[in-house]
Amino acid sequence: MAALTSLLVLFAQLAIVAFAAPVTNRTLEARQSVSTLTAAQVAAYKTYSWYASAAYCSPANTLAWNCGTRCSSNPRFVPIASGGNGVSIQYWYVGYDPGLSSIVVGFQGTDPSKMYATNFPVLTTVALADLHDSLPLVTDAKLDFEPLRSALFPGVSSSVQTHNGFGDAHAASATAVLSAVRIGLSRYGLNSVTLTGHSLGGAIAIIATAYLSVQIPGVTLRTITYGSPRVGNQAFVDFVNARSIMNRINNK
Repeated sequence: MAALTSLLVLFAQLAIVAFAAPVTNRTLEARQSVSTLTAAQVAAYKTYSWYASAAYCSPANTLAWNCGTRCSSNPRFVPIASGGNGVSIQYWYVGYDPGLSSIVVGFQGTDPSKMYATNFPVLTTVALADLHDSLPLVTDAKLDFEPLRSALFPGVSSSVQTHNGFGDAHAASATAVLSAVRIGLSRYGLNSVTLTGHSLGGAIAIIATAYLSVQIPGVTLRTITYGSPRVGNQAFVDFVNARSIMNRINNK
């Protein structure tokens, strides 16, 4: 079993590396323009950095907003709902920030201590149970493009596509997040939603931006992601960029 574990860890690492390689039979979105942030701009993004960081905390902690510095750094935040299990569904939370006059949505990024069992369908149930908490999450490595789900994105062209791993991760919590966002907008009389996340969480936030734009027409969206991969084809990036103020932050 130790040998199997080591082999699968190596496979997961290689798969994640493979994700960064060119995809020969599909066209990724083109790289966007890159701007270096000034010190003042970095400081201005701290609020969102803490929100992205808080998404790694358990739903119990984000619902009580007691996840240490990650939560106390945005002390005026009022939680509305939290969910996910950190394994098959990434953690997420929704709440209200009176300083931003916006509903805030945060998504958990890749947790290397967990994995989706569905990424290793050839393993036995016993092996999966044994390896469940020891392998990295490799949703990021699923490279096939798929159209956005028609049930979630009615009326959107099938030419608008994302990597299926990211689409799966978004779909797992999409309706619950939408319900919480609608509650927040109604409760606080708002029309603004801010989405954030790091790594895989950033990818989910970008797809969620497209989703909310379809499900809540006229809502104002801002999306700030950290270390997010490119999640879809050029048709997707054109679609989502037209519907949100999009800031993708990466350390280079």
